Amino acid sequence: MIKYLLALSGLLCVSAAYSQSQTLRIGNSIAEIGVVYCDYSASGTNNCTLSGTSGTLSGLGCQLSYNYTVLSHISINADAAVATYTGGTGIDAGVGAEYHFHISHKADPVDLYLSANGGYTRLSYAGGLVDVSGTFVAPGIYYQFGGGIRKYIAHSVGLFLNVNYAIHNYIGGQVKEAEDLKIPYTIDVSGFNFGGGICWKFGKSHHALVD
Repeated sequence: MIKYLLALSGLLCVSAAYSQSQTLRIGNSIAEIGVVYCDYSASGTNNCTLSGTSGTLSGLGCQLSYNYTVLSHISINADAAVATYTGGTGIDAGVGAEYHFHISHKADPVDLYLSANGGYTRLSYAGGLVDVSGTFVAPGIYYQFGGGIRKYIAHSVGLFLNVNYAIHNYIGGQVKEAEDLKIPYTIDVSGFNFGGGICWKFGKSHHALVD
């Protein structure tokens, strides 16, 4: 995974001098598909005994997103991700927004942006954060803040890299030890995730420039 992201970084650097326009216009859409590496710290609480555990939660996943440019410098987005951790699986689905920096009134060398989003998350987990036998299952909420870079290298097709700090709260979950025995449990997760992949820009190109 690290080699994959490094390779994407290299391609972005090599293509930096390419003249393809990176400038967004109001009405443009951006679709992305890529991979994500999660490196989180986590804590668990047995709500019966009030005992706590802590550890790490790392893994790989797939991410999808769609952006639509609505205002100067601003796009709104919807995204989804599925990650497989050591001991579990997590799903995120949310909405958010991006702020795009523009350093030229002509063709920007890259699309550089800040982002914020949040929404629904679900975790199924049976690893070391749970101090009883069984599988923890819970819905929750997540929110994350970060930024990224896109570089279009062939017409409207390009590459992207991003990094985010994410917080996941799974409150009101349960560990199912048996059919008739469920232990109330809480798990909180926070840390960085790193993504990269392919992006595609399309839509109405005759609208006003986002500048």
